[in-house]
Amino acid sequence: SPRRSQSFASATPGEIALMIRTGGNRALIGFKEANATDGVDSYGRVLTRSATTAGVRDLLRALGVTLQYEFKNLPAVVAVIPPSIVPALLANPNIDYVEPVGIGRTTQLAQDTTWNIRRVQGLQVWPRTRGTGVKVLIMDTGIQLSHPDLSVPVAWRCIGPGSTSDIAGHGTHVAGIAAALNNTIDVIGLAHGITVMSANVTVSDVYNLYIDYAQVACSIDVGIANGVFAYNMSFGGGSENTTLNDAINAAYYQYGSFFAASAGNGYSGPVLYPASRAEVVAVTA
Repeated sequence: SPRRSQSFASATPGEIALMIRTGGNRALIGFKEANATDGVDSYGRVLTRSATTAGVRDLLRALGVTLQYEFKNLPAVVAVIPPSIVPALLANPNIDYVEPVGIGRTTQLAQDTTWNIRRVQGLQVWPRTRGTGVKVLIMDTGIQLSHPDLSVPVAWRCIGPGSTSDIAGHGTHVAGIAAALNNTIDVIGLAHGITVMSANVTVSDVYNLYIDYAQVACSIDVGIANGVFAYNMSFGGGSENTTLNDAINAAYYQYGSFFAASAGNGYSGPVLYPASRAEVVAVTA
C-alpha cells in the first residue's frame, strides 16, 4: 500500500480526499518505482529514477492536476488536484503518497487575555471604558511602528538624530501591555482603545543604552502640545532631575496629566525616581 506519514497512516482515501478539499484542493504527492516501497529512504536519498518522476508528472497533468511546485531534490510535487482522483492516485503503483498540505502555527494560536488583565480587574472595567479618545505617551526605547498588534499614529525623538522606532524591544513590550489591539493575534492591551504616542528617550555609549532625562523632559513638553493625558515611564534611577521635575509638575498641575513610572523590579527597597515623585503613580513588579 502507498506510504503515508504517521498522521495519515490510518486515513482512508475518502478521508484524505475530504481533507484535501477542505484545504483548497492542494496536495503533496510523492512518487516511487512500481516495485519499491518508498520513493525516498530514511536519510532523504532519492530512490526513484528521474524518468519515472517525469512520467508521473505527465500523468498528473493529463488528469487536470496543476503543479504548483516540482521539487528538485525529492520525487514529489505540490499540486492542486480534483479531490475525486485521490483513490485512483493512491492505487497507482508509481504514487508513493497523497496527502493534504497541512499547516503549522506560531506559538500564539489566537489573541490571549493575559493574567495581568485579570489581576487588575480589566474585564470588569471594559464595559465602562477601554480608554477610547485618551492620548497616552509611552516614553521608552521607542515602539516598533510596523507591529501588527499596535497602532502608533505619532512617534518622535525631540532632541538630536536617532530612530523613532524601537531600538531595544522594551518600548514595544510596554506598549503591548498598555494598548495591544483587540484583534485576533497575540495579546490584548488593558487600555486597547487609547491613542498611543511614542517617544524614543534613549541615548547610548559604546556599551550601554540609557534613558535620557533631557529627552524625557522635552517629550513631556511635546506631549502637552499634542494633548497627551497620560505619560508612561517604565524606567527609573536613584537621582532626581530638576528639569524633569519641572516638566512633570507643569503637566500635572497645569493640565491635569497622569503619570505612571516603574518603582523598580523588586518587592521592596526604595522607590526609584521619577516614580518617587508625589505626582507619579509608582508601579512595582
